[in-house]
Amino acid sequence: MRISGFPTSFGNKKAGCVATLGPVGYAAGGFEVEAVELGLKEIDWAGVTNSDDGTVFASVRIVAADADAAPRSSVFVQAFVFSTGVEVADGVNLSGMTFRVFGIGI
Repeated sequence: MRISGFPTSFGNKKAGCVATLGPVGYAAGGFEVEAVELGLKEIDWAGVTNSDDGTVFASVRIVAADADAAPRSSVFVQAFVFSTGVEVADGVNLSGMTFRVFGIGI
């Protein structure tokens, strides 16, 4: 679900923000969020909030051979257990958790 007021623009860039549910079966490396979900064509930068229930912290993982590579059409949200710092195990149901993903691009 897109957040009200997004996408918006500043300069020659756009910013998008969505509230997205975690996956039913988490897979190591994270779950994918596509630029189009943010109202963008390409993502230059992205960030993510922790889960709304406070049990999982998250990080955006950029999949590219070079982190400075051309803008990408998607990013991955990687989830970690707050109490241990370990990535959420494969198959864990995160569908009851909401994460907000913010992206800048075109």
